[in-house]
Amino acid sequence: MIMRLPPLDRVPETISEPAGRSVRGGGQDDRFTNTTELPRGEIEIEKPFLMSIHPITVGEWLAFDLDAELSAQDEKLPVTRVSWWDAENYCAWLSQETGKQWRLPTEDEW
Repeated sequence: MIMRLPPLDRVPETISEPAGRSVRGGGQDDRFTNTTELPRGEIEIEKPFLMSIHPITVGEWLAFDLDAELSAQDEKLPVTRVSWWDAENYCAWLSQETGKQWRLPTEDEW
């Protein structure tokens, strides 16, 4: 795997998400709610965090892994068919290259 520093236009743009309380899940009376969204409950995000404002693109991914076999060729499209482990490795690589901590969001943050 060849790795190189991401150009500044390949570093994901982020938005700040504030700390606070929110409700996660669907309501019993919502006909579009499935069992994985029940029960509805309150969550608390204790610290603000940054999140990418868009999915990681093919172009951003190729800065990390030039040998990736991706289904999409357009560098502006979202990268698909990567495993959780691949995404973790991308975050670790991006952290090392930028000097900032990058990670996948938690379930509550998502």
